[in-house]
Amino acid sequence: MQNHGRGDKIIVFKFKRKKQYKRTIGHRQNFTAVKISDIVL
Repeated sequence: MQNHGRGDKIIVFKFKRKKQYKRTIGHRQNFTAVKISDIVL
């Protein structure tokens, strides 16, 4: 395992036209970076 952490924040924006509904939330996905040194068959 090389590193793990959280990715960049993305903005999720939902709205429904003509209904006065707007919602904004952020999301950060967890990730793990793995280095594969060799593959033995």
